[in-house]
Amino acid sequence: MKIRKIVLSVALTLTAATTFAGQVTSKINETHELVIGSRVSAAPFSAVIPGAEDNKHQGYSVDVCNVLAQKYEQKYKTKINVKYSDVTSSNRFSMLDAGNIDIECAGTSVKPEQAKIADFAVMYSDSIIAAGLKGTTIKSLDDLKNKRIAITAGFSGEPLIREFFAKNNIEVTTTNLQSAPNYDAAFMLLKQKRVDVIVTNRSLLIGEINKQADKQNYTLIDGAKFKEKDLLAILLPAKDKELSDFFKAEVKKMLDDGTLNKLHIKHFGSPMPTQMKKDIAEYYTK
Repeated sequence: MKIRKIVLSVALTLTAATTFAGQVTSKINETHELVIGSRVSAAPFSAVIPGAEDNKHQGYSVDVCNVLAQKYEQKYKTKINVKYSDVTSSNRFSMLDAGNIDIECAGTSVKPEQAKIADFAVMYSDSIIAAGLKGTTIKSLDDLKNKRIAITAGFSGEPLIREFFAKNNIEVTTTNLQSAPNYDAAFMLLKQKRVDVIVTNRSLLIGEINKQADKQNYTLIDGAKFKEKDLLAILLPAKDKELSDFFKAEVKKMLDDGTLNKLHIKHFGSPMPTQMKKDIAEYYTK
């Protein structure tokens, strides 16, 4: 009887410890490895830098996650290795849900409908606009009624474009709304004049335009704005509340102590706008 009680006691202790630690936290502590999902082409948030031997994955959100990795080591008093795994806008949520990545650091829009899979640590606020070729006559949303739009697969702003077409009684087809696997492919569609514009977050457009060899041939169309405030976040596993709450609190601290502002200057060349700071702060006070 005593043996059974001891075994039961040990089992309950282990179960409680595992529950307390959280599924993903336990895995990280056991493997000493944090797997970060990062996109190959989503500058300036996350991108693989060609020819870089070390730190191939770079960008604003990647740096935010590197800080989180350091904070994790301090909290759990353990050394961890950071490993990167390529994700796309289409598979990032499924990769997180399946446990193939521990967090995702590419700048993903907050999507409440994904709350069962992901929690969100907001670190940026941006608008969703269009970009076209230099000299385009497109100046506003109205000008897009009969135009061809390119997006990347899994783009969170796609419903806004579909609503725009529906509002104007325009049928969505594979011609007027074309989905590319990544931004390089989207820009190829624009270069070949198979689409008239690319629609995504403004900062992503700036980053991806700057990567192009012929960057002088592209222009932002701020008048063609689909959304004023799109909150971008680090994706955290909803199944591990301890880890998610910890990382969210750390990102909030990074906003308060100026770390996010320093990273913004590093990757965007200017301080974080006051309104952006307010947008991010407002998310954490809800």
